[in-house]
Amino acid sequence: MTVPRIIKFLLFVVGTGLLWLAYTTSPARSAETGIASWYGPGFHGRLMANGERYDMNSMVCAHPTAKLDKTILLVVNLANGRAVRCKVTDRGPFIAGRIVDLSRKCAQML
Repeated sequence: MTVPRIIKFLLFVVGTGLLWLAYTTSPARSAETGIASWYGPGFHGRLMANGERYDMNSMVCAHPTAKLDKTILLVVNLANGRAVRCKVTDRGPFIAGRIVDLSRKCAQML
């Protein structure tokens, strides 16, 4: 049995480890190292926690506690040094051990 491409990509992202830095409207900044995942086709078009529809081709992410629409995360892939900035628009991830869920667009850029 072959693993679908989407699963291979998830395993790659989960296996690399990612660092995120949260920039909020307040002067306080925080950093955390952990695992990121991405969510795509199954959630595309659904309502997010901020009331907008999820677009997997936009630069957004889900975080459990960051302020919605007011927090921009800088996510750095520690394996290759690539980085993206994404706006927190949803809550998640809901899988233990992960710190952020990225849109498909963000994950592709990493």
